[in-house]
Amino acid sequence: MERLTVEFHSWGAVLRLQKPYVDKLVRLLRTGAGAAAVANLFPPLAGYAAALSAVLSLGAAVIENCAGPRGVDLYLSYSGLPWCSEL
Repeated sequence: MERLTVEFHSWGAVLRLQKPYVDKLVRLLRTGAGAAAVANLFPPLAGYAAALSAVLSLGAAVIENCAGPRGVDLYLSYSGLPWCSEL
């Protein structure tokens, strides 16, 4: 059974993604990074698009690297420090 859950705690939130959702999220982040890279070809968008592409690519790489065979837990504390672990 595929599950995606969000839990809220006093220190922050946890997004728990099982493997099919991890794959979808990584695919979407990479698609967004590719679109931002194409937008980088247009001079008015160049700086913003390059930064967005880099952030999305890095996010996809980190999530994919953190994910185990069952999925990943993504943590975001209210202080702004994110981290992840295998599900």
